[in-house]
Amino acid sequence: MKKQNNLILDYSKIIQENIEYLEKDLSLNWVYRKGEAFQLLSHITKQFNDITIIDAGTHYGWSAYCLKENPKNKVITYDITDRFNNEYLKAVSNVEVKILDINKEDHQIIHSAEVIYLDIDPHDGLQEKVFTDLLDRIEWQGYLFCDDIHINSGMENWWNSINLDKYDLTEVGHTHGTGLVTYNREISIIK
Repeated sequence: MKKQNNLILDYSKIIQENIEYLEKDLSLNWVYRKGEAFQLLSHITKQFNDITIIDAGTHYGWSAYCLKENPKNKVITYDITDRFNNEYLKAVSNVEVKILDINKEDHQIIHSAEVIYLDIDPHDGLQEKVFTDLLDRIEWQGYLFCDDIHINSGMENWWNSINLDKYDLTEVGHTHGTGLVTYNREISIIK
C-alpha cells in the first residue's frame, strides 16, 4: 500500500466544518464521535463541484445526507428496498433516491459518477466484490470509498484482494474500517 503525505486529514477541522449543519439538520450529534465516517463524507463532497456522487447502500440515508452537503453536486443513493422510508432525502434537491440494486444500474449512470461510496449489506465481501468487478469490467474511473473494510474476515479478504491503488482511511473514517480505492485517479482530493 502506498503512503503519501497528502493523505493526512485534519480530523478536528473536518468535524468543525460540518458540526453546525449536521446538528441543525439531523440532530445527529453522535456522528462526531471518533469512529464515524460521516464527517469524512461531508469533507469529500466539498472537494468537488458539479459532479455526480453515488451512494451505494442508502439504509437510513445518513451517508447520502452528508454527501449532499455541496449543493453543486448530484447524489444518487441506491438501496434494494425502501424499508426505512427516507422521505427526508427525497425532499433534498440534489439527492435522487433509487430503489434498485446498484449492480443493475445503467453503466452510463455509473460512469457519470466521479465518487462512489460503497456501503452495502450484508458486509460479507461477496457483494462488494460483485460491485468492484463490475467497476473493473466497465472500466470506471474515479474514487471508490468503502465502508467496513475491517468488520470481518470476508471484508478483510475482499479489501486485501484489491490490486489497485488503495488507502486505509480508518483513522479518520469508520472504526470498522474506511478505505479508498483509486480507479485511474490521483489521490490529491484528500487534503
